[in-house]
Amino acid sequence: MRASWKGKSYRKDSAFRKPWQRDTAWKKSWERKPPPVVRINAADSAEWERLPYIGAGYAGRIVRFRDRLGGFHSVIQVGETYGLPDSVFKKIQPYLRLGDESLRKIDVNETDEKSLADHPYINTKLARAIIRYRSANGRFRQVSDLKALPLVNDSIYRKIEKYLIAP
Repeated sequence: MRASWKGKSYRKDSAFRKPWQRDTAWKKSWERKPPPVVRINAADSAEWERLPYIGAGYAGRIVRFRDRLGGFHSVIQVGETYGLPDSVFKKIQPYLRLGDESLRKIDVNETDEKSLADHPYINTKLARAIIRYRSANGRFRQVSDLKALPLVNDSIYRKIEKYLIAP
């Protein structure tokens, strides 16, 4: 194969490469390793970075989001990470597995407003409403009592129910 550079032609073969120069662009298809399977609740940033299209930035965001949530209860939640494009999530989804790790739960009868508002699914208004309802009506007997709050609709309740306890 011939190529030219500044009007001069030369052979572009690997036989003319110097021994210390490596051809990293070409790799045999059977030598490529498939991406590893990642346990989403136990993986650190380095494990996330081994997945295709995931760099240090996305890996850090996923780990921070998981820590703020208290763990993922579904693989789909990884796709809710801020800034993670849906196209990237769809490409990495086959390599994600849910482990047997338990979620960190928040006690709605003991937690203060700031701790509730720190959860990604509970905004400040909802946290304030939970505290006011608790102080006016007493302790929650079960998590489903939150449905009595006007700010809690079915979709919000389905998101937060796995992260709350009311013993």
